[in-house]
Amino acid sequence: MFFSVNTFMWTDCFTEQHLPLLARIKAIGADGVEIACSRLNDLPVASIRAELNRLGLDCTLSASPPSPEQSPIHHDPDARRSAITWLRQAIETAGRLGATTLAGPLYAHVGWFTGERPNAAQLGWAVEAFAAVGPDLDAAGVDLAIEPMNRFESFFLPTAAEGVRLCEAVGHPRVGLLLDVAHMAIEEKDPLAAIRIAGPWLKHMQTSETDRGTPGTGRMIDWPGLFRTLATIGYQGGCAIESFPFQVPELAGATWSWRDFADSPDALAREGIAFLRRTHHRVTAARTLQNSVHSIAMIDLHAAPAEQGSALLARHAALLTDVTGCERAEIIRQAPPMANHFALLTTWRSEEDRDRHLTGDESGRFRCSLQPLLASPVDERIYRKMSS
Repeated sequence: MFFSVNTFMWTDCFTEQHLPLLARIKAIGADGVEIACSRLNDLPVASIRAELNRLGLDCTLSASPPSPEQSPIHHDPDARRSAITWLRQAIETAGRLGATTLAGPLYAHVGWFTGERPNAAQLGWAVEAFAAVGPDLDAAGVDLAIEPMNRFESFFLPTAAEGVRLCEAVGHPRVGLLLDVAHMAIEEKDPLAAIRIAGPWLKHMQTSETDRGTPGTGRMIDWPGLFRTLATIGYQGGCAIESFPFQVPELAGATWSWRDFADSPDALAREGIAFLRRTHHRVTAARTLQNSVHSIAMIDLHAAPAEQGSALLARHAALLTDVTGCERAEIIRQAPPMANHFALLTTWRSEEDRDRHLTGDESGRFRCSLQPLLASPVDERIYRKMSS
């Protein structure tokens, strides 16, 4: 899993003058960036890609139809054709940026309402549009992450369940969902259940507080539960902080952002990334401990070659620390006069990791070297953490 920030925090459309921002985002501690821009012709694609490559930042293109007449669910056939043209341009732009994902409410212009509930015809038009660009996605190597949005910003796709229905109807492996915690806090009765519903369709996450402020500063979101749920469904994608600019009145008005969410955009990004990374690490460590296997191997050597055996055991423990799945390896020695008695303590991420090592070449060589030194067979016992 990687952590990124959306450039909306600084500007409503990324241009050449914003290139230095990418180095700041890297310095803040982000792994990637969501480049926010729907006016695709204004985007300095080549310059952005060169800077992303230099800094080693992952990239997502965040966009939405720039007008109602470029919305895939518009009632006018000409508007729907224009929408597909815009979608193809966005996909091609994402590919040239080196972005892995094109994300956003790609079905409609944000803030456009018909005054009526969504209907079956609009669902059909959305399916047609996203199915039509499937070959473009394959050619560009880009995934679509379609964003369900709360009722105050769009009328069409408010929940993960409706997003899954759309994706299933499209039936293309590159067409999936973006889930935004702030939207889910409004529309989902159970946000963690919504993540589970999204399951294999989930391509991207946005992880701001419910007020678009710094993650971790509120009390409404179960952040450890969110990361546990993402781990349960096997999600390995990005988690991006999306907030809105403090200094851009046009976007503040469009997003109803009438106050600052932190001391500065940089502070929001820095503190938010640190919180998300710290929480994810704690959840991952706890899951690892819960599933881990602990081994205690009692090793008694002949007295004469005990020092030779001691060196062999120390080398083996050092090698184990580099073995995939081995979380801990330590040799301890009994006090004199029983100094030829040792214990090898190991912790493995899973039983499968331990078994994989035991059947490997390195483990076989160690046992062959140890065998002549043994005064008695190795007594190994396996333990697991007790459930709380």
